[in-house]
Amino acid sequence: MSRHSALSALGLLVALFVTGSGAEAAEPSASGRPLLLFPIIVEPPTTTSTTAVASGGDLFSQAFRSEAAVRLTSAYQLPDATGRTIAFPDGAVFAKAVIAESDVFCAPGSNGAIGIFLKGDVGVCFRDTDHDGVFDGQALVDSASRARTAYELKPNAWRWAPAKVPYSPIRPEDIPAGRIAIDYFYVDPPLARPQASVALRICAPDVMTAPTKEWTWGQCGTLMVGFKITAYRERTAIDLKALGPQVLTLGPMATTVRVDATGLASAETSQPFPAGRKLMMLAATYGRPNDPALQTSIFALLPADAPPGEVRP
Repeated sequence: MSRHSALSALGLLVALFVTGSGAEAAEPSASGRPLLLFPIIVEPPTTTSTTAVASGGDLFSQAFRSEAAVRLTSAYQLPDATGRTIAFPDGAVFAKAVIAESDVFCAPGSNGAIGIFLKGDVGVCFRDTDHDGVFDGQALVDSASRARTAYELKPNAWRWAPAKVPYSPIRPEDIPAGRIAIDYFYVDPPLARPQASVALRICAPDVMTAPTKEWTWGQCGTLMVGFKITAYRERTAIDLKALGPQVLTLGPMATTVRVDATGLASAETSQPFPAGRKLMMLAATYGRPNDPALQTSIFALLPADAPPGEVRP
């Protein structure tokens, strides 16, 4: 099976499963929208135990990095579709992605308005067709939604233009690391019972996150643990009435959580996220409240060697 056919089949499979009200699913190339996949390496965790975690902290965390990344060796700017300038400084980091035709390197660009209330972010992807260390093609990616990280870019079509942009590869150990995390939330309102919950997040590195003047949900998106968005739950509740620790299953992960009387939590994660090479993709977006500036991004991690007909996140 050719690379184009395999990615098209994968996109069709994902589109069939990633559906549901309140979420916009990523579309495959067969329907006119290319599939943009980011190879990443999930690293084994350095620790599986945490104690005295307050609300907003991580009960567990393990690192991931893009499989490859490059830095621009000089500043570069180009106009977006509205004529505004997208500028990248010397040293800007671009993450490797794969499309049907070739490997590309992408980064988020500027915040751009797409209406009176809605805002969309613009990204850029480069390609080097002759592999001489100079990008010779560029394409704008106008996602019409929030894309503060390269991993959130969602191209409608590839329109390549000539470019001449020098770059240098980043050594694998120096590629900025993001994290897969189980975050913890606890609230004890005056006139109601306390509540506690966890969520499985995937967070891009700070250095690979575009700045924004608007408040957003940060560079962390929700890591999808099942294909159907109709069954998607952003947070998993902890039963504070239960005696003793509770075992929570989050997709391929399992963690045992205990919450004390003050709301501090401890956890032992017996099953971390499987380490190794994965393909990261934006599966869907969830707007709050109908504004991409307040968008939650939902990601899937696909096995890098899975046949298109047997893909699971």
